[in-house]
Amino acid sequence: MESGGKDRINVYPSRVALTGMRNRLTLSEKGANLLQKRADALAFHYRAKSNKALRNILEMQLAVKKARISMAEVNFIAGNQNHQILECVGPSARLQLKINIKNIAGVKLLDFEEILDTTGTDRSRLIGLGRGAERLNRCRIVFRNLVTLIIQQATLRYSLKVIDKTLSATNCRINGLKNVVVPRLQRTINHIISELDEEEREEHFRRKKIQIKKRFAKSMELEQRRRALAIL
Repeated sequence: MESGGKDRINVYPSRVALTGMRNRLTLSEKGANLLQKRADALAFHYRAKSNKALRNILEMQLAVKKARISMAEVNFIAGNQNHQILECVGPSARLQLKINIKNIAGVKLLDFEEILDTTGTDRSRLIGLGRGAERLNRCRIVFRNLVTLIIQQATLRYSLKVIDKTLSATNCRINGLKNVVVPRLQRTINHIISELDEEEREEHFRRKKIQIKKRFAKSMELEQRRRALAIL
């Protein structure tokens, strides 16, 4: 590398190189602008999901308290029904998760969706028919709502993690383009232009010097002819 090679690209100064550097500069600036728009979109979605996750946490805290109180009421009225509930558990889960993929500003995010299987018979509804059936059904609804909030929170936390990682990488690329690549290309273009101007000045001086020599040679030739004619 030549002196100052770290501040510019080491390229032979020519018109072709100048055109190529200008094209690269245009593409770099355009890429930085596109990445900036993507970063703005990701930042917007990150703030929106952060606020939604915060609200969801508050709802989860209230739902957990409500679920504990509901469980305590069931245990007080109907007694411990754990063994009967375990006997009603089937071979497959009635509440399942479906994974959907969403695309936000070019980032693929997983969206967890709960699916309730209603094809089979729910034997757990027979629990507590003697006493506490109403409280038990109410407790079941409370815990199902809590599970829904947990699934939503898992989706939000995963989305925030992926968006934050992608946003950091995008900002690094933007800083690299704006603070390293674009200035380096601009310095390279300025260097090529200065070298081409210097070559043009040297070429102009060389041509001017050649013209002076030609005029001097022509004047000397005329002078010699004049002297020859004078002798004759």
